[in-house]
Amino acid sequence: MYIFKLSPSDSTYYDIDKNIVEYKTEKKYPYYRSRKDSDDFSQFAVCPACSNPIQIIGLYTAHKPYARHYKNNIPGLVEYLQENYDFCPLKRKHQSYSAKVRKQKVDSSVLAIIRVLIENFDKVIYFVQKSIDIYISVRLAKDMLNYYFTSKGYLYPGSTLLNVPLMFAYFSGTYHLNGRIIFSESLKESLKTKKFVSFSENKLHTHCDLSFCFRNHSISLIDEHNLQEKLIFSVAWRNEMGKIENVYEKEIEFDPIYCRRLFQYKPLNETEKQKEHRNMLRNSAFQIAQEFGFMVGESAL
Repeated sequence: MYIFKLSPSDSTYYDIDKNIVEYKTEKKYPYYRSRKDSDDFSQFAVCPACSNPIQIIGLYTAHKPYARHYKNNIPGLVEYLQENYDFCPLKRKHQSYSAKVRKQKVDSSVLAIIRVLIENFDKVIYFVQKSIDIYISVRLAKDMLNYYFTSKGYLYPGSTLLNVPLMFAYFSGTYHLNGRIIFSESLKESLKTKKFVSFSENKLHTHCDLSFCFRNHSISLIDEHNLQEKLIFSVAWRNEMGKIENVYEKEIEFDPIYCRRLFQYKPLNETEKQKEHRNMLRNSAFQIAQEFGFMVGESAL
């Protein structure tokens, strides 16, 4: 892998570069540790995906240094967790994912995922809305978050701090489209060809059982280091015979770098209406998390 973070609870990660590593660690313990067989030092950090120990290889000798998992605890820095390692998407041969499988316990990495989701809930909703070009109201956002917690999406083995918005979408449920504001021209055109919908401006009207969901999470490691994740946004309806037919689908390819920038972005020149909407989303997220037993915000997880 070519990225690292400084602690298991961090949601921010950095590129593995000599100057960046030195600046972020100050070349100090527990990141720099002396070797037993020499006067030299080894460099350690934390995997941004599974929050396990990693060792940085070739920081001062290689043209392109990288990191690999380190299967031991690093005192003062991070504990090694086998289950997290087994499913880590940055592991060359990780265990396959199933939407029905969940991790056995809520550990520090899971709590960090929940905290990042809740504290950035307005931005997560922005990501989903931008990906599908459908307006997500506060009520719909709350329904989606309730479904996420009920289905324990945070315990899905493929859920990491790198893909929080994508996994929220994946475990957000299925919802009717009637009455929703649709901006996607391609989706509108696909629906119009079926002749069972109408639009007043961008608002959809239909008497059919027409709904959307997210499915088919896939993940692959390109060139053994670069992560590629995808979801399918799917729209389907139940016909007169009761059979479900796909109407429209769109592949969503997740960009973790975009996600990192989105979470770091601070809104500028907001209108009062935009600020109110954003605050309503965040406040709703804090309340729902507490209802499910997770204290976020002023109370640490």
